Amino acid sequence: MKDANSNLKTAVFLDREKNYEDALGFYITGLNDLLIQIKKSTSSVLTELLRAKFKTYAQRAEEIKEEIKKAEGEKILNSTVIKIQENEKGWDYEKIFNVCFDTPFESVVVEDPYTS
Repeated sequence: MKDANSNLKTAVFLDREKNYEDALGFYITGLNDLLIQIKKSTSSVLTELLRAKFKTYAQRAEEIKEEIKKAEGEKILNSTVIKIQENEKGWDYEKIFNVCFDTPFESVVVEDPYTS
């Protein structure tokens, strides 16, 4: 029971901090721990209390999962065109992509007719 409470408290804390991805992980772990406690419980009163608690946290976990999906669908794509004149020198990938590394990113797509 301690594990479930600890994980769910951490999940709620991270949820309030809007750290949804980490919160979801703790919700899932806490819910699994809670499910084990429900299965082990011999008291019908305790079982019903645990089920109600499980339902509340599971509902919030589903809401967070939807929020994460929604946020991923709204990611902003930036596109920049740099025209380099023929025989112009001083352009390398570090200079061109340096602005991309100011913020975290997942991928960079390069379309370069000269390297294809």
